[in-house]
Formats: sequence, C-alpha cells, structure tokens
Amino acid sequence: MVHVPYKGGPPGVNDVLGGRVGVMLAPRRRLLPHIRSGKLRGIATTGARRSVYAPEIPTIAESGFADFDVVIWNALFAPRRPLARCSRSCTGRSIEFWLKRHEGNALEAGRGGATMTDAALRELLRTEYERWGRVIREAKIKVD
Repeated sequence: MVHVPYKGGPPGVNDVLGGRVGVMLAPRRRLLPHIRSGKLRGIATTGARRSVYAPEIPTIAESGFADFDVVIWNALFAPRRPLARCSRSCTGRSIEFWLKRHEGNALEAGRGGATMTDAALRELLRTEYERWGRVIREAKIKVD
C-alpha cells in the first residue's frame, strides 16, 4: 500500500468513492452510510471486538492479524478550576452537556463509556504510551 495523506476525512472518502484510492482507514461514522448504501464495502474493523454498529464486518484480528486492537479515543485535558468557565465561553454549553449528549457513543473496545474516571484515563494513557512508544522505537520513526 501507498500512504496518501489528506487534510481531512471527506476528501479521502471522495477519492475512495471515486475509485482513485483503493482502501481507507476512517472512523465508522464517516463510512457506515456509504457501506449501508452499497457504495463501499467494509473489509475490517480495527477494534478487538466487532463493532456493535456493524457486527457484520469482521475485525482485523479475525482476518488473521492476532491481537490487533486499535481504537480512536479522545480526551479533554484542562486545569481543574477554569474548566467550566472555559467550556462555557468556548461553546456556550458545559462540558457535561456535550458528554451527556454523546453518552451513546461508548468506546467499542470495552474501555468504558463516553466518560472515564481519572484512574481509568491514566491507565489508558499509560498503556497507549507504552504500546505506541514501542512501535515508534521498533519502526525507527523520526520526526522530519
């Protein structure tokens, strides 16, 4: 495969739909509508378990790459005290509003829901730094 960098998901999706690019790794929300319509075929998901949103698509691990488990996650980091003030001034809504609104978008890899305890997030960060640090060292990846 040849990596084709894009400045966002939509141009990549357009190129896959147009046949200019053969495959794409992207978040399910971006591709599932096209898979459901029959315009694209879901080959594999990257989590350890099949997605509850697309259980018909096998995982990469099921396809022969044992222990493959890569999921997209996000975390919000801020000082404790100004968090509420900052969130309201930036979005007009509280952080709690957005978290509750997206509660149904739980991480599929069994790491919990849209919100995590401090301890769970610290453990996730520890394991992710360890995992990806090893990949970077073994592949001898350098910043240009």
